[in-house]
Amino acid sequence: KQVQVRELFPRLILLVTGKGGVGKTTVTASLARLAAASGKRVLALDMERDLNSPSHLSRALGGPIRFDSDDPYTLTTNLSCGRLSARAGHQIFLEDNIPIKWLATAAMRSKYLQRFLGAVPGFQEMGIMYRMRPFLRQREPNGEFTHEVLVVDLPATGHALALTSMPEPMLSVFDGGPMANAIREAQRYFNDPAQTGFVVVTLPEPLVVSETFELLDGLARDEVGLSAIFVNSLPNNPWSDEE
Repeated sequence: KQVQVRELFPRLILLVTGKGGVGKTTVTASLARLAAASGKRVLALDMERDLNSPSHLSRALGGPIRFDSDDPYTLTTNLSCGRLSARAGHQIFLEDNIPIKWLATAAMRSKYLQRFLGAVPGFQEMGIMYRMRPFLRQREPNGEFTHEVLVVDLPATGHALALTSMPEPMLSVFDGGPMANAIREAQRYFNDPAQTGFVVVTLPEPLVVSETFELLDGLARDEVGLSAIFVNSLPNNPWSDEE
C-alpha cells in the first residue's frame, strides 16, 4: 500500500538504506527536514569510521562538510546533525566498563586493539549501536527525550543487513555482561516496527531493483519490518487511463 511520509515519524529510528547512488542521502535529508517541520525534534546521522571523512548528509542539510567533534551540532530549533562512528562507540563502551577513564582512552589509542575491533565480524556494528544508545536515551531537564526521531543515512545495503544480523552471532559469543546487554537492546529496537523503520531507496532500473529484492529478503530473514520504499527518479506515466 502507499505510505504517507508523515506516517513514518511516530517511530524513534528511521534507517535509510539502499544501493549506492540511488539517492539515500537526499531522501534522508528530506525526511529529517520534513520531520522537523512537523514539530519533531530530529537528529540526522550518517555513518563513517571517523570524523575526518566528509559528510554528504551534513552538506545536504546546509551544514559543514566535516564535523569538528563527536557531538552533534544544531541546524535549526528542531534539527541537529551528527555522525555515528564505530570508534566513538568502542570508546564509550570502554569508558562505561573500565572504572578509570584514562585507561579506556589509552586502550583506544592502541593500534592493535583498533585492528582487532575493526577486523572481528560484528564489532563495527556493535560500536555503531553503542554510539547510538546515548542519543536514544538523552533527555532534557523536563524529562522529555532530546531527540524524538533519529534519521540515519546508512552507507549501503550491506551495512543494513550487517546491523540487523549482528545480534545472533554476537550473542553466541557473548551471552552475558554489558556487551550482550547492549546487543539485546539493539535487537529490541530493530525487531520492533513501532520503534524502528527501515526505509529502502531504489531506482526503476533492473540491477537496482534486483538488489532491492535481495535486501528485502535479508530484512525479512532478520525479522525486521519494512516501513517504506522510495522509488527515486521515477519517470512520469506516459499512458492515459484508456491506454
